[in-house]
Amino acid sequence: WALWKRLPELIGEDLEFIPSGHMRVCYREDEIAELEAYA
Repeated sequence: WALWKRLPELIGEDLEFIPSGHMRVCYREDEIAELEAYA
């Protein structure tokens, strides 16, 4: 859990952590809407 809280510091991005075993990542800005619709 401590690693997830440090993600902004480690990679420069603030990501959401969902403890389900999956991380959802967008590589392009045009993917954001699709990811938000999924969430």
